[in-house]
Amino acid sequence: MTGVSQRAYARLRGVRLSAVQKAIATKRITLNPDGTIDPATADGEWNRNTFGGRTLAQAASHRHGLPRTEVRRTRPTS
Repeated sequence: MTGVSQRAYARLRGVRLSAVQKAIATKRITLNPDGTIDPATADGEWNRNTFGGRTLAQAASHRHGLPRTEVRRTRPTS
C-alpha cells in the first residue's frame, strides 16, 4: 500500500492526530522518505513499540510470557 498522510493514518487507526504525531516524535513509528506513513508497517511498529499504559517492566514481562507480579494495597491499621 502506498503511504498516507498523518491525518489519514490517525483516522485509519482510530486515534487522534496528536497520538500519531507523538508516536513519530518518540520514534515508535517511522515515516517513509517522502514523509508519508505506510499503514501496514506503522501498525506493526505501533504494536511492538507501544506499551498501552503499562510500565516498561510490566510490558516487558508480558511480552516475554513471564507472569505479572501482583501489587497488593495495604491499609494502615489504626
